[in-house]
Amino acid sequence: MPARRLGFLHLGRAVVSPAVGLGVFCFAGTTRAAGFETEYPDNGARALGRAGAFAARVDDPTAVYYNPAGLAGLSGTNLYVGANGLMLDQSFRPADREVAVGTRLVTLSYERVEQSVSFFPAPFLAGHFDLDALPAFDFAVAVYGPASNGHRKFDDQYRVARATDQNGQDASGRIAGNRALHLVPNGMLVESELVQIFPTLAVAWQAPSVPLRVGVSLQNSVVLAKLTQGSGGDHPGQAVVEVQDLFAPTGIVGLHYAPHPRVEIGFSLRPPIAVEATGEATLKRYAPCLRDAGGGCTSDAELGDRWPLEGELRLYAQDQRTEDRDLTMRFTNPLWARLGVRYVHRPLSGDGGPVTPELLADPGLFDVELDYIFEADGVHRAYELDFAAAWVNLPADNGEGTFIKMPDLEDRRNYQHTHAVRLGGDYTLMPRHLVVRAGLAYETAVSPEAYTHIDFPSTEKLTGALGLGVLFELVDVDLGFSYTHFASRTVTNSDVRLTDVQKPRADWAVNGNGTFEGRYLVFGLSTSWHL
Repeated sequence: MPARRLGFLHLGRAVVSPAVGLGVFCFAGTTRAAGFETEYPDNGARALGRAGAFAARVDDPTAVYYNPAGLAGLSGTNLYVGANGLMLDQSFRPADREVAVGTRLVTLSYERVEQSVSFFPAPFLAGHFDLDALPAFDFAVAVYGPASNGHRKFDDQYRVARATDQNGQDASGRIAGNRALHLVPNGMLVESELVQIFPTLAVAWQAPSVPLRVGVSLQNSVVLAKLTQGSGGDHPGQAVVEVQDLFAPTGIVGLHYAPHPRVEIGFSLRPPIAVEATGEATLKRYAPCLRDAGGGCTSDAELGDRWPLEGELRLYAQDQRTEDRDLTMRFTNPLWARLGVRYVHRPLSGDGGPVTPELLADPGLFDVELDYIFEADGVHRAYELDFAAAWVNLPADNGEGTFIKMPDLEDRRNYQHTHAVRLGGDYTLMPRHLVVRAGLAYETAVSPEAYTHIDFPSTEKLTGALGLGVLFELVDVDLGFSYTHFASRTVTNSDVRLTDVQKPRADWAVNGNGTFEGRYLVFGLSTSWHL
């Protein structure tokens, strides 16, 4: 039975589609640079303390990620062990909704949907070494995860905080127990557990007669994910999707050039990554009523009561007899490019002198670097996946129920290209012993207002960073800290909709109006051992 192609978030079945599409989005949301791919783009404590302005400096083994050409500036053998710890605070307050109850209008106000993740580590391990037989080349191996939050969880329902009539009087009694009015599933994100790993092999070359370095990182993207998202309609529920992609080859190329003893330029580029993740989906549905202690329906529902999950919807092949939960997600992480210009305050001879590797190894009294990052997120208009099932069996009071064919649908994210500016630098307090760092960064929003989601913070970002480096004979210890604030966004024209396969998309309930807020703290600790 050939698989059916479905769009990203608003998949086929009422319960299926949002979660599956969300899976694609969350993978991309935890990958790397600016905009669409990353919530936390700065990896490694040294770069973190500079707000990510590191494309030209790249003087530790995290060069495999920022700019592999920088490996040619390292000497000897170096072992890098580091991790970023992340604390995320994010929320969405759904806008009030006006509903008709009989001949009266009732205004429903909702509680804020919040996520607060106290700590999540993102490790980075790398080794750099020279070969005596190839003095112009440097090599590195690494394995790291993007600096991101691997476990996220929101309320599965937008819980009604109060109901008022046209006169401002309490009207909670009019909606208690009415699932169509009381239950609004979170159709953006309920829970995600994500792991992405980049095993890396890198090589860099120092040109013999000019201050030019070239490098390349060859990588494999490994993705493991479990995702949950809700949907509405006459059969509201959730989809739990578990997928993996163990082989998605990619790479990063980099250049480093020093036109002047005090000026360095770094450039790196990563092409798009084609990801194909396979797995299964489980479809759960909400109970038709709130249950009392004996398991029966209760009419004494409170506004804050949660509707329970009860039972599953089953997926079937074309014959309507064979269950088939298989699915394949296909998406592309977009191209990104970094360009950095760095000024280093080094002592110079009268005529400036030649630019030598020894001179470039001198960190100077201070340096200032300005980076620009471009990410081609605008190529993403919708996401595709192949869903092996042809039918979903909807429940019925008696008998087998009704088979509904899975339609071809799209998730209309309409992402925008993103642009980021990062300014950061180091100042040497004690030569060869103590360095302080600071930086600022700004990134444009990846999501247009009408497609704002809580899947990940997607509005404009402003970051401030501080760092400290302590240098010993055999080891460097770096600490970094950054705070990122996402621009608060109140959406009144949302086109984020709650999937209902029994109606055309234009009639689906709008699910994204409200106020989005987010911020996070990132702590970095790393050691670089000179062996």
